[in-house]
Amino acid sequence: GEFTNPNGITIDNYGNIFVGDVTANRIQMFDTSGNYLSQFGTAGNGNGQFNQVVGLTTDNTGNIFVSDYANARVQVFSYFTAQIPRIKQQIYSLFPNPFSTQTTLKTKHLLKNATLSLYNAYGHAVKEIKNISGQSIFLSRDQLGSGLYFVRLTEENKIIDVDKLIISD
Repeated sequence: GEFTNPNGITIDNYGNIFVGDVTANRIQMFDTSGNYLSQFGTAGNGNGQFNQVVGLTTDNTGNIFVSDYANARVQVFSYFTAQIPRIKQQIYSLFPNPFSTQTTLKTKHLLKNATLSLYNAYGHAVKEIKNISGQSIFLSRDQLGSGLYFVRLTEENKIIDVDKLIISD
């Protein structure tokens, strides 16, 4: 990554480092070793566009808040809406996906008191499984309709991974 005028830095729950650039009107993403991964944002006043990035921060749900000075606003970006480029963590596998009645999530490490949250395409929480321990989670469709969902797996208030899930008839 190259900077024109870096201003603002934050680290998400994955350890990814985000650096804002006032003049280049973009956010660059680096891994924990400082290796460039990707970037998002362009100059302008539309969604995903900036006019002087002056600060940024993250929360523990995967959002990045960007202070867009000359546009007089704060924009929020989320892994759930795929607005933030995300490096796949390969923490778990989800099979089958798509599914119609039940799917299984298998992790590579032992979970302890984890939570699986399922969100619909509008970002509304529609299902939550708490106190998960072990390496397999069985997710039943129950009363959920067909469509696109987002799965978020957390442990100790940190996001382990986020993925897309499709339920079909």
